[in-house]
Amino acid sequence: MQITHYIFRNGTIEDLHAGRYSFANYEDIPPDTPMEDISQLTQANMKTLNKELVDKIGFLLHHYANAGYANLHILLTEDTQNDPDWDDPDIETLEANHFDYLILKYGLDKYLK
Repeated sequence: MQITHYIFRNGTIEDLHAGRYSFANYEDIPPDTPMEDISQLTQANMKTLNKELVDKIGFLLHHYANAGYANLHILLTEDTQNDPDWDDPDIETLEANHFDYLILKYGLDKYLK
């Protein structure tokens, strides 16, 4: 569950969900309300998305933890929905952001000297 929260819930999806007004109740939205104030996803949408991600990530981690590497290989490489045009992950930026967070939260600057 924490992995889903880290990679999904604390990202762009939360911005789409966090509006002051729900598009489900569009009659209640004042005229000229900026788009960022209108939630694009309902609570039910978010619950469905979160549950699917928790289940799928948990399934992958289950196979990893139990050395189900053949299953992992099939799950991750045989998926016909994979798009070869997707970008590779930006590991350097994520590491830098994570390291900056640790320094701010725990004061690790004393270890940098």
